[in-house]
Amino acid sequence: MSNIVQYSELQSMAKAVTTSGMFNLKNENQAITLMLIAQAENIHPIQAVQMYSIINGLPALKTTEMIARYMRSGGKIVWLETTDKIAKAKFVFEDNELLYEYTINDAKIAGLTNKDNWKRMPKEMLRARCASSGIRMSNPACLNNMYSVEEASEIVDVNATETMPTIEATDAEIVETTEVAEDKPMTTNTLKLMLANRLKELSFSSADIKEFAAKYELNENEELLTELVNDKKSLLDAVDKFENGDRNDS
Repeated sequence: MSNIVQYSELQSMAKAVTTSGMFNLKNENQAITLMLIAQAENIHPIQAVQMYSIINGLPALKTTEMIARYMRSGGKIVWLETTDKIAKAKFVFEDNELLYEYTINDAKIAGLTNKDNWKRMPKEMLRARCASSGIRMSNPACLNNMYSVEEASEIVDVNATETMPTIEATDAEIVETTEVAEDKPMTTNTLKLMLANRLKELSFSSADIKEFAAKYELNENEELLTELVNDKKSLLDAVDKFENGDRNDS
Protein backbone atom coordinates (compact mmCIF):
# COMPACT_ATOMS: atom_id res chain seq x y z
CA MET A 1 0.00 0.00 0.00
CA SER A 2 1.40 3.39 -1.01
CA ASN A 3 1.40 6.24 1.48
CA ILE A 4 2.31 8.89 -1.08
CA VAL A 5 0.31 12.09 -0.57
CA GLN A 6 0.10 15.00 -3.00
CA TYR A 7 2.14 18.05 -2.01
CA SER A 8 -0.97 20.23 -1.71
CA GLU A 9 -2.32 17.78 0.84
CA LEU A 10 0.99 17.83 2.71
CA GLN A 11 0.73 21.60 2.96
CA SER A 12 -2.73 21.32 4.49
CA MET A 13 -1.52 18.66 6.93
CA ALA A 14 1.52 20.71 7.89
CA LYS A 15 -0.62 23.78 8.54
CA ALA A 16 -2.98 21.79 10.75
CA VAL A 17 -0.12 20.21 12.68
CA THR A 18 1.73 23.47 13.36
CA THR A 19 -1.46 25.37 14.19
CA SER A 20 -2.43 22.73 16.74
CA GLY A 21 0.83 23.20 18.64
CA MET A 22 0.70 19.53 19.64
CA PHE A 23 4.06 18.46 18.26
CA ASN A 24 6.30 21.46 19.06
CA LEU A 25 7.12 22.20 15.41
CA LYS A 26 8.08 25.82 14.77
CA ASN A 27 6.71 26.22 11.26
CA GLU A 28 5.02 24.47 8.35
CA ASN A 29 8.32 23.90 6.52
CA GLN A 30 9.58 21.75 9.37
CA ALA A 31 6.39 19.71 9.33
CA ILE A 32 6.49 19.26 5.54
CA THR A 33 10.14 18.18 5.68
CA LEU A 34 9.35 15.49 8.24
CA MET A 35 6.40 14.35 6.17
CA LEU A 36 8.57 14.07 3.04
CA ILE A 37 11.10 11.99 4.98
CA ALA A 38 8.26 9.73 6.09
CA GLN A 39 6.97 9.37 2.53
CA ALA A 40 10.45 8.34 1.38
CA GLU A 41 10.11 5.47 3.85
CA ASN A 42 6.55 4.72 2.69
CA ILE A 43 5.16 5.92 6.01
CA HIS A 44 2.00 8.00 6.08
CA PRO A 45 2.95 11.68 6.48
CA ILE A 46 0.93 12.26 9.64
CA GLN A 47 2.92 9.51 11.36
CA ALA A 48 6.07 11.56 10.79
CA VAL A 49 5.27 13.95 13.63
CA GLN A 50 4.81 10.98 15.95
CA MET A 51 8.14 9.39 14.99
CA TYR A 52 10.40 12.41 14.42
CA SER A 53 11.28 15.66 16.13
CA ILE A 54 13.21 18.67 14.87
CA ILE A 55 16.13 19.20 17.23
CA ASN A 56 18.57 22.05 16.62
CA GLY A 57 17.44 22.16 13.01
CA LEU A 58 17.95 18.42 12.44
CA PRO A 59 15.32 15.73 11.94
CA ALA A 60 15.74 13.15 14.68
CA LEU A 61 14.07 9.86 15.57
CA LYS A 62 12.46 9.54 18.96
CA THR A 63 14.17 6.81 20.98
CA THR A 64 10.94 4.84 21.28
CA GLU A 65 10.71 4.81 17.48
CA MET A 66 14.32 3.65 17.20
CA ILE A 67 13.56 0.72 19.49
CA ALA A 68 10.35 -0.06 17.59
CA ARG A 69 12.20 -0.10 14.26
CA TYR A 70 14.89 -2.34 15.67
CA MET A 71 12.31 -4.79 16.96
CA ARG A 72 10.37 -4.72 13.68
CA SER A 73 13.60 -5.56 11.86
CA GLY A 74 13.93 -8.71 13.99
CA GLY A 75 16.15 -7.27 16.69
CA LYS A 76 15.78 -7.91 20.39
CA ILE A 77 16.98 -5.89 23.38
CA VAL A 78 17.58 -7.59 26.73
CA TRP A 79 18.22 -5.09 29.51
CA LEU A 80 20.83 -6.40 31.93
CA GLU A 81 21.16 -3.41 34.19
CA THR A 82 19.50 0.00 34.30
CA THR A 83 20.19 2.43 37.15
CA ASP A 84 21.12 6.09 37.51
CA LYS A 85 24.78 5.01 37.12
CA ILE A 86 24.71 2.58 34.20
CA ALA A 87 22.53 1.22 31.42
CA LYS A 88 23.65 -2.15 30.05
CA ALA A 89 21.88 -4.29 27.47
CA LYS A 90 22.31 -7.16 25.05
CA PHE A 91 21.33 -6.41 21.45
CA VAL A 92 20.45 -9.46 19.39
CA PHE A 93 20.07 -9.23 15.61
CA GLU A 94 20.10 -12.24 13.30
CA ASP A 95 23.01 -14.42 14.47
CA ASN A 96 24.90 -11.65 16.22
CA GLU A 97 24.83 -10.53 19.84
CA LEU A 98 26.24 -7.24 21.10
CA LEU A 99 26.78 -6.26 24.73
CA TYR A 100 26.77 -2.51 25.17
CA GLU A 101 26.77 -0.25 28.20
CA TYR A 102 26.63 3.47 28.77
CA THR A 103 27.65 4.81 32.17
CA ILE A 104 27.30 8.07 34.01
CA ASN A 105 31.07 8.42 33.68
CA ASP A 106 30.73 8.24 29.88
CA ALA A 107 28.15 11.01 30.12
CA LYS A 108 30.49 13.12 32.27
CA ILE A 109 33.35 12.70 29.79
CA ALA A 110 31.02 13.79 26.99
CA GLY A 111 29.97 16.85 29.00
CA LEU A 112 26.32 15.83 29.32
CA THR A 113 25.65 15.61 33.03
CA ASN A 114 25.22 19.36 33.57
CA LYS A 115 22.18 19.39 31.30
CA ASP A 116 18.77 19.64 32.98
CA ASN A 117 17.40 16.39 31.56
CA TRP A 118 20.46 14.49 32.81
CA LYS A 119 20.04 16.00 36.27
CA ARG A 120 16.33 15.19 36.39
CA MET A 121 16.25 11.82 34.65
CA PRO A 122 19.72 10.19 34.65
CA LYS A 123 18.34 6.66 34.52
CA GLU A 124 16.15 7.39 31.50
CA MET A 125 18.88 9.32 29.68
CA LEU A 126 21.44 6.55 30.20
CA ARG A 127 18.97 4.02 28.88
CA ALA A 128 18.20 6.16 25.83
CA ARG A 129 21.89 6.60 24.98
CA CYS A 130 22.58 2.90 25.46
CA ALA A 131 19.62 2.00 23.24
CA SER A 132 20.45 4.39 20.39
CA SER A 133 24.15 3.48 20.33
CA GLY A 134 23.53 -0.25 20.70
CA ILE A 135 20.93 -0.31 17.94
CA ARG A 136 23.18 1.69 15.62
CA MET A 137 26.05 -0.72 16.20
CA SER A 138 23.86 -3.82 15.92
CA ASN A 139 21.66 -2.95 12.93
CA PRO A 140 22.27 0.59 11.60
CA ALA A 141 20.16 -0.05 8.48
CA CYS A 142 16.93 0.09 10.47
CA LEU A 143 17.62 3.72 11.47
CA ASN A 144 17.86 5.04 7.91
CA ASN A 145 20.85 7.27 8.80
CA MET A 146 19.02 9.22 11.49
CA TYR A 147 20.18 10.60 14.83
CA SER A 148 18.18 10.03 17.97
CA VAL A 149 16.59 13.04 19.68
CA GLU A 150 19.20 12.84 22.47
CA GLU A 151 22.11 12.76 20.02
CA ALA A 152 20.77 15.65 17.93
CA SER A 153 20.21 17.80 21.03
CA GLU A 154 23.95 17.74 21.72
CA ILE A 155 25.22 18.70 18.26
CA VAL A 156 24.99 22.46 18.72
CA ASP A 157 26.87 22.25 22.03
CA VAL A 158 29.51 20.08 20.35
CA ASN A 159 30.01 22.58 17.55
CA ALA A 160 30.40 25.38 20.06
CA THR A 161 33.36 23.81 21.83
CA GLU A 162 36.99 24.58 21.14
CA THR A 163 38.23 21.06 21.83
CA MET A 164 37.83 17.82 19.94
CA PRO A 165 34.19 16.77 20.45
CA THR A 166 33.60 13.75 22.63
CA ILE A 167 30.25 12.73 21.24
CA GLU A 168 28.22 9.57 21.13
CA ALA A 169 26.77 9.99 17.65
CA THR A 170 28.03 7.05 15.67
CA ASP A 171 27.10 7.89 12.09
CA ALA A 172 28.06 10.94 10.07
CA GLU A 173 24.52 12.13 9.30
CA ILE A 174 25.43 15.75 9.94
CA VAL A 175 28.24 15.40 7.41
CA GLU A 176 25.69 14.92 4.66
CA THR A 177 24.38 18.42 5.27
CA THR A 178 27.80 20.04 5.43
CA GLU A 179 29.36 18.40 2.40
CA VAL A 180 26.67 19.50 -0.03
CA ALA A 181 27.97 23.04 -0.35
CA GLU A 182 31.34 22.14 -1.86
CA ASP A 183 32.19 25.75 -2.67
CA LYS A 184 32.27 26.68 1.02
CA PRO A 185 35.24 25.64 3.18
CA MET A 186 34.37 23.44 6.11
CA THR A 187 34.88 24.98 9.53
CA THR A 188 37.24 23.46 12.06
CA ASN A 189 34.31 22.43 14.24
CA THR A 190 32.65 20.69 11.30
CA LEU A 191 35.89 18.82 10.59
CA LYS A 192 36.11 17.80 14.24
CA LEU A 193 32.56 16.50 14.23
CA MET A 194 33.13 14.59 11.00
CA LEU A 195 36.29 12.98 12.37
CA ALA A 196 34.58 12.10 15.65
CA ASN A 197 31.80 10.42 13.70
CA ARG A 198 34.29 8.43 11.61
CA LEU A 199 36.12 7.30 14.73
CA LYS A 200 32.83 6.26 16.30
CA GLU A 201 32.20 4.08 13.25
CA LEU A 202 35.50 2.39 14.12
CA SER A 203 34.18 1.63 17.63
CA PHE A 204 36.06 4.44 19.39
CA SER A 205 34.58 5.48 22.72
CA SER A 206 34.26 9.14 23.72
CA ALA A 207 37.40 8.78 25.85
CA ASP A 208 39.28 7.19 22.93
CA ILE A 209 38.32 10.09 20.64
CA LYS A 210 39.58 12.62 23.17
CA GLU A 211 42.85 10.70 23.61
CA PHE A 212 43.27 10.34 19.83
CA ALA A 213 42.78 14.10 19.35
CA ALA A 214 45.28 14.91 22.09
CA LYS A 215 47.86 12.44 20.74
CA TYR A 216 47.87 13.98 17.28
CA GLU A 217 47.30 17.55 18.58
CA LEU A 218 44.29 17.97 16.29
CA ASN A 219 43.11 21.15 18.00
CA GLU A 220 46.26 22.88 16.74
CA ASN A 221 46.82 20.99 13.49
CA GLU A 222 43.96 21.74 11.11
CA GLU A 223 45.93 20.45 8.14
CA LEU A 224 46.20 16.98 9.67
CA LEU A 225 42.58 17.16 10.80
CA THR A 226 41.50 17.88 7.22
CA GLU A 227 43.65 15.05 5.88
CA LEU A 228 42.21 12.51 8.33
CA VAL A 229 38.66 13.53 7.42
CA ASN A 230 39.21 13.41 3.64
CA ASP A 231 41.68 10.54 3.27
CA LYS A 232 40.42 7.21 4.59
CA LYS A 233 43.85 5.55 4.25
CA SER A 234 45.49 8.27 6.35
CA LEU A 235 42.81 7.89 8.99
CA LEU A 236 43.15 4.11 9.14
CA ASP A 237 46.95 4.40 9.32
CA ALA A 238 46.66 6.88 12.21
CA VAL A 239 44.14 4.66 13.99
CA ASP A 240 46.37 1.62 13.54
CA LYS A 241 49.36 3.45 15.01
CA PHE A 242 47.24 4.79 17.85
CA GLU A 243 45.87 1.37 18.75
CA ASN A 244 49.19 -0.40 18.45
CA GLY A 245 51.38 1.69 20.65
CA ASP A 246 51.11 5.41 19.97
CA ARG A 247 48.63 5.94 22.81
CA ASN A 248 51.19 4.44 25.18
CA ASP A 249 53.82 6.90 24.01
CA SER A 250 51.82 9.99 24.83
